Amino acid sequence: MKEEVIDGIKYRLDEENLTAEVIELKDDLECDETKLTADEFMKMIFNGYEGDVIIPETVVFNENSYRVTSIGKRAFAGSYSLKSVFIPDSITSIGEFAFADCNSLTTKVVIGERKIGGIKYLLYCNQTAKIIQMSRGSKGDIILPESVEFKGHTYRVTSIEEKAFEWCESLKSIVIPDGITSIGKEAFSQCSSLTKIAIPNSVKSIGERAFDGCEKLTSIIIPDNVKSIGDMTFSCCFALTEIVIPNSVTSIGYRAFEFCSSLDSIVIPASVTEIEKLAFIGCSALTSVIVAEGNSRYDSRENCNAIIETATNTLISGCQTSIILSSVTSIGDNAFGSCNSLKSITIPNSVTSIGVEAFRLCESLKSITIPTSVKSIGGGAFDCCRSLTDIRFQGTIAQWKKIELGFWWENGVPSGDVHCADGDVSRYKKRFIKVI
Repeated sequence: MKEEVIDGIKYRLDEENLTAEVIELKDDLECDETKLTADEFMKMIFNGYEGDVIIPETVVFNENSYRVTSIGKRAFAGSYSLKSVFIPDSITSIGEFAFADCNSLTTKVVIGERKIGGIKYLLYCNQTAKIIQMSRGSKGDIILPESVEFKGHTYRVTSIEEKAFEWCESLKSIVIPDGITSIGKEAFSQCSSLTKIAIPNSVKSIGERAFDGCEKLTSIIIPDNVKSIGDMTFSCCFALTEIVIPNSVTSIGYRAFEFCSSLDSIVIPASVTEIEKLAFIGCSALTSVIVAEGNSRYDSRENCNAIIETATNTLISGCQTSIILSSVTSIGDNAFGSCNSLKSITIPNSVTSIGVEAFRLCESLKSITIPTSVKSIGGGAFDCCRSLTDIRFQGTIAQWKKIELGFWWENGVPSGDVHCADGDVSRYKKRFIKVI
């Protein structure tokens, strides 16, 4: 046996079996310690590995090739500047305390990708594993393991990574074990046959679009430790009828529940302080919208079945049973967008503005009465309201002409006129195209 440093890594070379073991990178100096320089002394007492270390499968010394098969006891221990280690397939054993006191290393000791039981994992030397890919041909019911075995070691499964189960279109149900702490972006995106999923309370984060396109998913309970529902997390979950949002959630992302067309009720807990635009657009079956008491930013006052931003009195999200109260001063952008079941709505005299695309694609809306208090109507406010044949304004033609009308505010509406108190006015205006 001999010890040699090759490309910055120290090995114990077995010349008989042509194998190599990674060992501590220290200088064995046989001299009076009091006569050593500071640099020599540090090299003698501290392990010298630093930065990113990539262990090769083979090393060459004196024209002989040695297969690297093991990492020795305390091989990297005390390497305070070591950031990451990549371990090749050739390694069959790792000694005790091999990575002890590697303060900068955290979890970046990567053994590599391994396929175990049909699932591809990324294994780490701190005995944890991340699920990174499932075969798209996977079908039926799957129970994910709490841990996996590899080369005599047990690895605790801690996360489901980005796109891990994406497009597993034949997957019907999945049970996520306790111990998983995160579900990555698009992890189950387009699992179109998925009907059931059990998420444990250990999960603290769910990534954007994690369940986008799970069109047969009927219900889901979000764990108590999750703090945010990301952008498009449940987009196009057409069969979703029930969702429980815990008090831990503080934000609901952009289009988080868009086109959950079977969802009939939603309760926003008191903890939520941020609801992004279009969060509930296309939830056409909604009949009950409640904001829990004690919410500091939003409310659903007087059982109005709508979400109101308290400070501005802006209705930001409504449904087919919503009542626009006299305390509301504006209807927000996309507030009733794609609410296909909305047939009629009364706008009170308190409302001064109707936002961009506020009633866009409300295809069952037949009539609307606009009060004189309204000073502006946003672009596309009634876009594609194909059943809207009666638009009434409670003021005069002169008052109507003073309203600031956004571009294509009435695009796709069959009614040609706005009925004012003193007559009708055509809603069509000349549109000039500048020819250069």
